[in-house]
Amino acid sequence: MLRKGWLLLALLALLIAPAGARVIWAQEGGNVLLYGGNQDIDNIDPATGENYSINAALLSLYDALFIMRGENAEPNLVDTWEVSDDALVWTFNLKPEARFHDGSPVNAEAVVYSFNRALELAGPPTYRWAGIADTSSAVALDEDTVQFTLLQPFAPFIGTLTQLFIVNPAIVEANRGD
Repeated sequence: MLRKGWLLLALLALLIAPAGARVIWAQEGGNVLLYGGNQDIDNIDPATGENYSINAALLSLYDALFIMRGENAEPNLVDTWEVSDDALVWTFNLKPEARFHDGSPVNAEAVVYSFNRALELAGPPTYRWAGIADTSSAVALDEDTVQFTLLQPFAPFIGTLTQLFIVNPAIVEANRGD
């Protein structure tokens, strides 16, 4: 009998628990992003923010050249790439079908802009490139080809590009100061 009582109590608790949950519906015309996580997120700028929760949010909002799948960095926005024999020059061909949320193409200029902006703002994410790259390192060779010339060879360079989230320069510039 005692066992049935506990079972009934557990079932009742499961039925009542959702009653206190609030549902939040999207508001029309709002500029608010609701994101649930285990830490506060003070910004969603990939050039300046970094902690576990911010990175989780960034992965939902931006794409990087490469993405971690298990223990391996795999191409995300990159179609093909080449590395020079001295491991200083890394050339990446972007996927031509890659698009930003507004539908505009992700191009080499956006990659250069995102990389240089991150270095210029000198936020926490830039430790990845300290001593191996600077703002003259990234160059757009054409619409879909970006080239990085490193200051010294750095074998895990592709791994650092999993955290180079590409932003749309037009949107960033239109919202500068916000």
